[in-house]
Amino acid sequence: MNDFSAGDGSGLVDLIASFLGSGIDHPSSPSELVREPSNSPADSLEAESNIVGHDSQLNPPVRVVVFSKDRPWQLQQLLLTMKLPFPNGQHYSDRGSMLRVDIFVIVHSSSEEFSRGYKSVMHSTASRDDNSIRERWQVHFLFEQGGDDANQNTNPDNEQSNSFSRILKHVLTHDDENSCHNHDIPGSLPLNTGESNQGVIMFLTDDCLLLEPLEAILLCAIGSLSYHDTHSPSSGSVFNFIARLHPGISWSQTRGVSSPPPRNQFKFYSLSSCDGVYLYSREFASVEWNYPFDLSGGVYCRSDILSLLKTIEDNDGLSSPNVFELRCNEALKKHFSSTNLHLDSSRKSLTAIPTRPFVIILAVNRVQEVFKVPLASPSITATVIGNGHRIDPSNTYDLLKLLDNKTNLDLERYKTTLYNTSHIGEFFLSCPSCHQSSIDSMNADPPDQTVSSETIIGHVLLSPKLSVLIPVNRGPPESAAHAIISIILQPFEKVNNSYILNANSASALLPMQIVLVDDRCKDGSIQTMVTTAENLVSLLKISMRVRDFRTNTQTHSCGQLLDGEVSAITVDIIPTLRPGVAAALNHGLKYCQSDLVARMDADDIAAQNRLLTQLLFMRANPKFDVVGTSALIFSAQTNGDNKEMFSSTLPYCDACLEVGVNSVQKCNVIGTSLLVSDPGFLSWSMLFSCSIPHPSVLFRKSAVEKNSCYDENITCCEDYDLWLRITRNNCRSITSIPILGLWHRKHGQSQSIMESANQKNEADLSSYKAMKLLLETSGRENDLSLKSVSTLRNPSRAQSPRDVDAAALLLQNVESAFIELHSQCLTLEEIRLVHLDVNFRMAELAEKFLNESIAWKLWGERCPNQQLERLSLLCHSNLRKRTN
Repeated sequence: MNDFSAGDGSGLVDLIASFLGSGIDHPSSPSELVREPSNSPADSLEAESNIVGHDSQLNPPVRVVVFSKDRPWQLQQLLLTMKLPFPNGQHYSDRGSMLRVDIFVIVHSSSEEFSRGYKSVMHSTASRDDNSIRERWQVHFLFEQGGDDANQNTNPDNEQSNSFSRILKHVLTHDDENSCHNHDIPGSLPLNTGESNQGVIMFLTDDCLLLEPLEAILLCAIGSLSYHDTHSPSSGSVFNFIARLHPGISWSQTRGVSSPPPRNQFKFYSLSSCDGVYLYSREFASVEWNYPFDLSGGVYCRSDILSLLKTIEDNDGLSSPNVFELRCNEALKKHFSSTNLHLDSSRKSLTAIPTRPFVIILAVNRVQEVFKVPLASPSITATVIGNGHRIDPSNTYDLLKLLDNKTNLDLERYKTTLYNTSHIGEFFLSCPSCHQSSIDSMNADPPDQTVSSETIIGHVLLSPKLSVLIPVNRGPPESAAHAIISIILQPFEKVNNSYILNANSASALLPMQIVLVDDRCKDGSIQTMVTTAENLVSLLKISMRVRDFRTNTQTHSCGQLLDGEVSAITVDIIPTLRPGVAAALNHGLKYCQSDLVARMDADDIAAQNRLLTQLLFMRANPKFDVVGTSALIFSAQTNGDNKEMFSSTLPYCDACLEVGVNSVQKCNVIGTSLLVSDPGFLSWSMLFSCSIPHPSVLFRKSAVEKNSCYDENITCCEDYDLWLRITRNNCRSITSIPILGLWHRKHGQSQSIMESANQKNEADLSSYKAMKLLLETSGRENDLSLKSVSTLRNPSRAQSPRDVDAAALLLQNVESAFIELHSQCLTLEEIRLVHLDVNFRMAELAEKFLNESIAWKLWGERCPNQQLERLSLLCHSNLRKRTN
């Protein structure tokens, strides 16, 4: 029996309902995959102000434990991506370190060749002759027994042996004040208690690569582990920070199943004005998102690790890194609320993840036999390096040749490639003789963009690297000033309270063109934007030119010219020809001189590094036409009565104050817009809602023009209509980078609020047209109605079971047509995500009228294992009937 039905007097349902009582809340919708951006205050958190400070004495000591077996070259690559203070200074940040960090590398080598490789890596990571650095960053190599010296006693119970068990316990438990040197393992390893338990421990494996400096990752981790909800203690605190997860992860490579993130559960927790993390409860997560103890990028409070260690050390839990990970997860699953662990499940119920990719795992070879997980790329082909050697990445002996040839992985290429899983199989090498080849090639002008010049009052204007298109109808002026500040400061980084031009960002983004389209602006926002820009470039000592096409005038701001003759910033002010945002965008697009155009609204704020990340991605991936980012939805209005709202400092508030802009500094984060990064699945979800914030996108002007630009007959959903037309023939033309790129303002003057009813109607019509064309193209019967599309987009609009039935049948029809039409370009993971999303949407439809609709039967056929969910819905329905 695959389903439950409940007619009048259904014995089973009535029996269960009689035990539940009338006080049970109605269960939430089973659908938790991709939905329209949530504006619920529950998407943010009010937390005590326990932000990581800039004084190293305020930060806890950090231990980074790295496990490496027979992979010295991959270990070297991991250490390089940490951006540690190596002797050559190539990967050292002159800004110094805020943290005290000890890195313990626990090495197991099965042959003399690997031992020599590890010693080579060890010597290459010798400390700098800089006492201030050595006091805070130290790398310790600890060799397991039987690897470096096979003649020594390997009995793990022997007090004098260097077994994995003994080394690990020493690394985790030795006193913070004691220095740990190579092979210097004390004879006694008691578990420390009290104040010595303070600190943070991060675990890494040698196949990890860091996409951000280790210090940045640790600061985020420490900030998230300090979280505590002061207004709602039952919300819990954070047990772990998993650096390898981010909102773009939707697939588990190790298990071969879909693993969509619990987006509806994510709560944004701000650590500073330019950074933050997402928190979620593991209770609502599964697969990758409910794996609490992770050696590949997991960060934990030391006291919690010591509690775990006491639980598993007598149960063969320390024989190898993989067994250690397995036993810890088993202990957490069985005893998370146990007093033996000193972990209260109500306090430690949350997991924190970064807002952008921090760690990837290069799963191209296997050196352990505990977990028989598949490699990410089992049929990977050999790679030829400069001297003619053929390298098979699955062969760890082959990788030793890369160590001898000083060949490194191409980190920049990994940064500009989208991955929907933590474990990847791509093997990208960079030539040692051209260390900057990848970044230079991405910074260079794209081949389809010709460089022209013209002389205007002694200044040469090169075609810009990027055009930023901003229609301006109303600001208000202080919000508009904040918006343009966030654009001009994109090539800069803040160092010691000053904005310094970043060389890589400047070469990629400058010269930059900002196109302001005057869409009947009457509140002075445009003039405020120009004045603010002039004051800011004067402070930054860069040059800017303003061309006002409304009056055919131009002005110049003094400052440093690029290459001695090029203005860094050009601001063009264009009068619109017709009212409406679509007409303003089309007209402004004609003045954009770069093929790469970024969108912004006059009341939003671009997050730090947004434009650089998008621009480098588009240059490295010419197959994409549009790329968006995630967004935070905020309100500048204060609401002291709502304690669930999280108060955060807006980006670039300091710069606003420096140039005299009286902009709001504090805001309420009222929601998040977290996008999918799988392009095929993004195109699918686009059929039901606009899945990408318009002000967050960067697109190719040529692609937009090829698709007839914006439809000027549409007043509110011009972007949604355009994205649907672009993805119609190529479902992989639009994607999203899993970064927080935009702070999206909502206030009383927002056009999307004032015209919400019209927006819903236009969105329904755009979705209807797209589904109609999809069904016609695939040769299916086309009997859909606008009402059925509206119900499918929002099941709460259904007025009868008949409405739900029409929407449910349409959903299955659209699913088959979409997969059939795009079968050649959809990946297996994307097809499974589509099926999973249809299951969720079908459940959402079925919930409306339960077993009175066809949707209920279809849900049962698609998801026979969800009988308990259906029974729960029927029971609560009976309870409501009895109460009424």
